Amino acid sequence: MADRLSTPEPCYGILPTGREVNTTVFCRDRNCSSANHRIPRPDYKTQLSSSSDITQSPYNSPSEAEFQKLKVDPEDPQSYGTNRRLSKSSLPAGSARWNPRHLITQVRAGKLKRKQCILFILAPITIILVVIIAVVTFVTVRAKKHPNLTVDLGYTQYKGFRTPDGIDKWFGMRYAAPPLGDLRFRAPQDPLAASKQDAFQQGKLCHGTPSTYLNPTKSEDCLFINVYSPTNRTALHPVYFFIQGGGFNDLANPYLTGDELIKAAGNDIVVVTSNYRVGPWGFLASKEIKEDGDLNVGLLDQRKALAWVQKYIHLFGGDPNHVTIDGASAGAASVDLHLTAYGGRDDKLFHAAVGQSNSFGAQLTVNESQYQYDGLVNRTECRKSTDTLKCLRGLAVEVIASNNMIMRTPGAKGTPLFMYSNVIEGPGGFTEDYTYNMYADGKFIKVPVIFGSVANEGTLFTPSKTDNVTDMTNFLKNNFGKLTTDQLDHIVSLYPHDETKYPGRGAWWRTAADAYGELRYNCPGQFMSRMFENHTDGTSNWHYSWDVSPPINTKSGMGAMHAATMYSIWDIATGIGAELNPTIQAYWTSFIRTKNPNHYRLPGTVEWGTFGTGMERLDFPNDPQNVSMEAVGASEKARCQYYKPERHLKLRMHIQNPNESFIILIPHQFASLKSHQSRKLATLILYKNTPNTTIPSVAQTSHYPERNSQPAKSPRGLPSHNELPRSPQRHKLPINLAHPAHGIRTPLLGPPTPALAIPLIRLVPLFRARDSPIASFYRIYEAMCARDGPAIGSETQYFWRRPEAHWALEGIPDPRDPDPVRYAVLASLMEAMVDAFNWRLELGLRRGGKRWVEREDDGTPAPFVPEVMPAWAGGVPALEDELIIAEGGTGLRFAARNIIAFEGDLRTV
Repeated sequence: MADRLSTPEPCYGILPTGREVNTTVFCRDRNCSSANHRIPRPDYKTQLSSSSDITQSPYNSPSEAEFQKLKVDPEDPQSYGTNRRLSKSSLPAGSARWNPRHLITQVRAGKLKRKQCILFILAPITIILVVIIAVVTFVTVRAKKHPNLTVDLGYTQYKGFRTPDGIDKWFGMRYAAPPLGDLRFRAPQDPLAASKQDAFQQGKLCHGTPSTYLNPTKSEDCLFINVYSPTNRTALHPVYFFIQGGGFNDLANPYLTGDELIKAAGNDIVVVTSNYRVGPWGFLASKEIKEDGDLNVGLLDQRKALAWVQKYIHLFGGDPNHVTIDGASAGAASVDLHLTAYGGRDDKLFHAAVGQSNSFGAQLTVNESQYQYDGLVNRTECRKSTDTLKCLRGLAVEVIASNNMIMRTPGAKGTPLFMYSNVIEGPGGFTEDYTYNMYADGKFIKVPVIFGSVANEGTLFTPSKTDNVTDMTNFLKNNFGKLTTDQLDHIVSLYPHDETKYPGRGAWWRTAADAYGELRYNCPGQFMSRMFENHTDGTSNWHYSWDVSPPINTKSGMGAMHAATMYSIWDIATGIGAELNPTIQAYWTSFIRTKNPNHYRLPGTVEWGTFGTGMERLDFPNDPQNVSMEAVGASEKARCQYYKPERHLKLRMHIQNPNESFIILIPHQFASLKSHQSRKLATLILYKNTPNTTIPSVAQTSHYPERNSQPAKSPRGLPSHNELPRSPQRHKLPINLAHPAHGIRTPLLGPPTPALAIPLIRLVPLFRARDSPIASFYRIYEAMCARDGPAIGSETQYFWRRPEAHWALEGIPDPRDPDPVRYAVLASLMEAMVDAFNWRLELGLRRGGKRWVEREDDGTPAPFVPEVMPAWAGGVPALEDELIIAEGGTGLRFAARNIIAFEGDLRTV
């Protein structure tokens, strides 16, 4: 053994790997496999030697006596290989031979061979490197476990957190300033600057209605937003912005989590949820708030959150140019309203939309909502104040909460399910008109959409003790106060009485539930899809029906309840609904990622076809294997047909001689048509306006034979189609007319709408040269009577662009119309046009010249020659009876003549 160990160049190294006697081979022939040729490796510990003559070493070394006892020469490394009893390895702490400086000195003096001590010199360096690597590894692992998820938003920094399933989350971030004090009943403001904050918990919810006490989980300071993002973010991901429901009176789904949706999307989406004000805090409306506040602030909160997403979502891994908005119930109603906001103005806040159980509740005007404001004031000390709004803003939130009660709508016998809702603001407002009207007119943003509903939308809301038909009609009237007795009777006739007995339910409960569900949810969803089909190319318009009902719900009559789709989409549904969770999640996340539900649908699932003219939808039944496309049934289609307005069926006039003008008559049924009213067809009638034109009062047989026995009445002063005579100069629906713009005979519905016809007319050679201001004026008049906002704006802009002197408004001749109603509308329109044109001039716009003139340095308008009012307009008297052209209209010039109409489209620039 001694002979084998006589090599002058031992090859032992020191690699600290533990307390056990792990050895490095020491041998003559470099065959490092012999168990007999081992030397012990030192035990690595952090105890340092205190010897003064050596560099501190991390070895826990035995004493000189221990080495002597083990018959190991501490100065002779060769002896290490002869004694494997050494369990506490390493060298004596006092050995100068282990001092690197001493070793170098010995080498230089020739006392040690260089190769013999290279490893001795490298040993401490190796240890240091190992320590560094260990520290770096530890820090790296810790960083992965606790990454820096702090996002700097400018006004503050928010620190998020990571969950083990690979989702990064930021909760309770402010997207707006606290809406307190003077900001109560006002639009949301930018968030205030703050120090760095943890985003670990969701913020408090917004107070709702009814609520006569304060819930500790809720607060008036509630405008918070939450973001869920996949951990492995390598690029910007599509964003899914979900708006929770609650009837605009409460927040119904505040704690939905985006984890499962992100996983279903292959970690390729970012999910955003937020709070918004509801109840009186979000939707109180009155003339006082309109003058010194903002209407529909709950919707403005949502829009503020969408603007926040556009500005900051890229910091969380989201793509601001690929945002899909979705909502259920009132959340779906919010989606509908964002699509029509400000007349369908596209501010690029979102790029696709989904509505689950679209809710079209009763919409009131500001005046019709005044009772809610007055009721709140009268229940508080503010009834004694001369400035009631200032007083309400100064009340403690506890006072408002304790007086926050549901009131009956005037004329109703009971309270509604949801008292507060969005109100119609009129031109320039967030909600310019009834939602039905906005979509019928095509005044909405055209993006890819999915709409749909569940089979039994109304069962969750209908009172269980609906025992008879009177209970049913009272329930409908309480929630849709404008329904007339005739309309309620007709609705009852649409739903045969369901004789099935359901435990604990009245005899008419299910019938009332079916009617309410279709009136408020199912039919509006179909209407939305039809309008997207009518006003777009129809290639990105999908519809669904959800009829998944657990056995207990089927037995009780509840069926597939309101907004049930949402629970499967968010992977909350259990039981029979859970079987469809992966299927519908795949459709949904595919739409979020690609704006098409089919790209990433599950293998073997049916392709989701578009709605189309056949009104086809994807049906989700109880059996997950039978998901398939189906057409809307004939009976369902007929019922929904009753709830939609027919006001988009309009006859348009055409000008063959620019020196001739035409007058359009609009029946009172058409002029005062409201959402959910009768679907009577309105007939628009044109008369040539010549000096000899008179309007006979001879009764005329109706085009609709079934109505001959009941002549229409005209309480508002407008002649109905039953009261008008036959005349070669009259055109009535349905007819075939050759339109001069395109020479095509248009069956049934007459020429195209002004929004389409006017641009076409202007393409006709020499039309512009032959056109006249009086002809253009009457085209605006026609569009005004038909409430066609785009046509009004288009023709007004065309008139404005005509620079010729004879196109001055002052030159429009007196029509001398013999009918006082038409004469009053024409005069009011002329005055409103003069106001609108002078408003444009004051802004700096110019007719036919320089398109924009800057204001003076002091801010005053640049000099301009104002439009002059024609002398005849001021002499036309007001009407004795009110004429409603557009419900909720706020046009001042029209109001002066007892006419309700909008003027905002005249100012479209």
